[in-house]
Amino acid sequence: MRRRKKSFRTKFASFVCLGLLLAVMPVRIACGQSLASSALGQARAQSHDRNTPRDQAQAWKWLEGAMKSAGISKPALQDGTVTGTINGKDPFVIHLAMVNSVTAPGITAIPFGQEFSVHWYEFPNLSSSPGTLNWSGHWAPAIELRDAQRFQSALVYLARAVQDDQSVKFNAWLEDFKPKAEAWRQLKTKPAMPEEAHEHQVLAEYAYKQKDIPKAMNEFAEALQVFPYWTAGQYDLAIMTSEIGGRPGYRAAIFHMECFLALSPDSPDAEAARDSIIVWKDEMTNGKDSPSSVSVDQSGGGVK
Repeated sequence: MRRRKKSFRTKFASFVCLGLLLAVMPVRIACGQSLASSALGQARAQSHDRNTPRDQAQAWKWLEGAMKSAGISKPALQDGTVTGTINGKDPFVIHLAMVNSVTAPGITAIPFGQEFSVHWYEFPNLSSSPGTLNWSGHWAPAIELRDAQRFQSALVYLARAVQDDQSVKFNAWLEDFKPKAEAWRQLKTKPAMPEEAHEHQVLAEYAYKQKDIPKAMNEFAEALQVFPYWTAGQYDLAIMTSEIGGRPGYRAAIFHMECFLALSPDSPDAEAARDSIIVWKDEMTNGKDSPSSVSVDQSGGGVK
């Protein structure tokens, strides 16, 4: 890790729930396109397609039914989180705001039938093993395949809905923050970072050195929740989440870079920050779920 002056870099705000919240190899769906560039980006536009839910009610009906057929008991959806129980005891959880990609059903031959599996990755743990559900079809594989396809389609639809809602909340928070940031800039003497936020900064820096990126992001988020005026933290978290990529990552990156610009619009790094936002918005529009290949100027922050 290198630093410029005394700054470190980045952190995820609690808004991103998460964790907020995900370096990752792209996960592909059957047609060869990434989820975000196909099903995730078009879920609502294709509501006329019989393989796409009409609305959130039908999406949940599909997801619930598919989960039960895969052996998940007590499926529930609350506050953007899908839960259930495996084998009557082990928890099953999907954070819809964090869903980065979902595969179409993979097919494996098994004795006297076929097995269908769907995988999904959540930000920021994209390099970890994915969540997986399996449907085994011994006598009626067509039914299991249908359930796997419905699970994939419904998960994509519900994740997009939650993420769109989250984007609205981010924008509202940002509009409320901008006048506060302007007032902060006018202060001749800036208050010091509170000790609670500083403790999270120290833990974030240590986690980053240990290459525990999710931990570093969460600690950054805690610090920014306490002290959103930490300019270097906003910048650094934006860079970190953008490098992980995916819809949740780019969305968080844009949010934190906008906060950085509200706090420091005349910074030497402001032009590079604005250019980065343009790139990240394009990545989201084009639905890329892998880290951006565009190199942005990171000379103004701390983590490298």
